[in-house]
Amino acid sequence: MSKERIVSLGEVFTPEFIVKDMLQNIKDMNYSTSFFEPGCGDGNFVKEILEIKLHQLSSLKEVKKSLSSGYFDELEHKLVILIGSIYAVEIDTSNRKKTIERLFEIIKKYYKSKEGDNVNFLEIIYEIINKNIILADLIKDIEKIQIYEYAELPGYKIKLKIFNFNDLLYPDDEVFRDDLKLFGHVPKAIKEYDSTHYRKLITLLNG
Repeated sequence: MSKERIVSLGEVFTPEFIVKDMLQNIKDMNYSTSFFEPGCGDGNFVKEILEIKLHQLSSLKEVKKSLSSGYFDELEHKLVILIGSIYAVEIDTSNRKKTIERLFEIIKKYYKSKEGDNVNFLEIIYEIINKNIILADLIKDIEKIQIYEYAELPGYKIKLKIFNFNDLLYPDDEVFRDDLKLFGHVPKAIKEYDSTHYRKLITLLNG
C-alpha cells in the first residue's frame, strides 16, 4: 500500500492471521448470521467470514441429506441466505471489484465441489454479492446506501426487502439492546417484494 492511499482512503489492510484470530472470538456464528464490514478493502474479513459460513453449511444434516439424494434445492436456498447475510461498504472501486471477485470465486468453487453446475444459480449469487458489497463513502453517502435483506422462508422461498442504511441505525435517544441483531431496529422497508422461489430472485434483483 502507498502512503498516498493511506492518507486519501484510510487504507490499511488487516493481515490474514489477525483476521483469523479476531474471528475466533465470535462464538454464535451460523450460515445466516448477518455481518457488516464498514470498510472492507480487498475483502480479507468478508472472505474469511464466508469460508467459515460455508464450512458450517456443509455440516448441516438437511444439506447433507439433500445432496446425498441428488437434490440441490436445500444447498442453493441456504447459499442464497448465506451470501445475502454478508454486507460491506468500500470507498475504492478497485478494492470493491476485487472483493466481489474473491467472494464469487470462493462460492463458485464450493458449489462446483458439491457437483453443482447451474449457471443461472451462480448468476443469482453474483448479483447478490454485487448488491451487498457497496461502493460508497460511509460518512458522506450514509443516506444513499441501501441494504437488501434476504429472509429464508419454507418452500425454498425468499422474502426480499430493501432498507435505507441510515434508517437501520439506532436513533441517538434509543438505548442499545443486546438482541444479537445486525442493526439497531427494523424500520419500514422502502421496498418490499412478495415472497418468491430463490431461483426467480434474479428478476427482483435486476428489476
